[in-house]
Amino acid sequence: MGKTGVNIEWACPWDYVAKGLDLGIKHVRYHITGDTSGGDQGAYEDSLYFLADTLKQNMGLFHPRADVTIALMGTPPDPSSLPRIWRVLAQKFLGVPGIFGFDILNEPRLTAPEWRALASETIREIKKVGRLRCIVQTRRGEPGRLRELEGVPADMLSVHVYSPMSWSHQGLYSYPAPKALDISKLRSCLSNLKDNANAMGKPIYVGEFSGVINAPGANRWLKEAIDTFERCDFHSAYHAWCQPPAPWSAECEDRLELLKQYWRS
Repeated sequence: MGKTGVNIEWACPWDYVAKGLDLGIKHVRYHITGDTSGGDQGAYEDSLYFLADTLKQNMGLFHPRADVTIALMGTPPDPSSLPRIWRVLAQKFLGVPGIFGFDILNEPRLTAPEWRALASETIREIKKVGRLRCIVQTRRGEPGRLRELEGVPADMLSVHVYSPMSWSHQGLYSYPAPKALDISKLRSCLSNLKDNANAMGKPIYVGEFSGVINAPGANRWLKEAIDTFERCDFHSAYHAWCQPPAPWSAECEDRLELLKQYWRS
């Protein structure tokens, strides 16, 4: 059965991370990124490796209670550097207890041929370091793009599930609120995901799924999504374990009680 975990951003205080682990979280998709503000590759890598080293120093907080997927959230200023960057990261975490895998780039913005080539090269560099689990996400995390990854030598394929976006993101960006839940759109998304996953023949990692805390029917949506993930043996990570009043916070309203049932199962 797939494991249901959470996303945690690098800025989350370590005492708050520990609080989540105390509540039963057993899997974490941990975000690291580099400084992209100035477009400087060197600054990006320096800041990225600092966060990686900080996570490595704190892995004792997670292991053995939870395993960790390391997710790279920001595209490097030079995207072609991704294979080299991940070889460095793989060397840093080789042999560190509690590492589940490497999610090599969050919501890639490249063309399908570009992403297939870059992801394949990145995996080859990681595998030179050791037998480490490589997770490759569809472009923009969209479930409907799963078959674009045909031929990529990933250990797991990853998508994000927020369907329908007009519901899950209501009140954020350009999405108006309130927006009633249409559960049929989630069901259609999950049905297509199951079909595409069966066709690809590789394990699936739902790297993010959620709805903003004020979305009507959120617990119904979450329960249907997680039950489907677990029946299909998909690993998944709720977005996100973060302090209120963040719009995705697991601690808001009755959402935490629902999630705890899956973390402890």
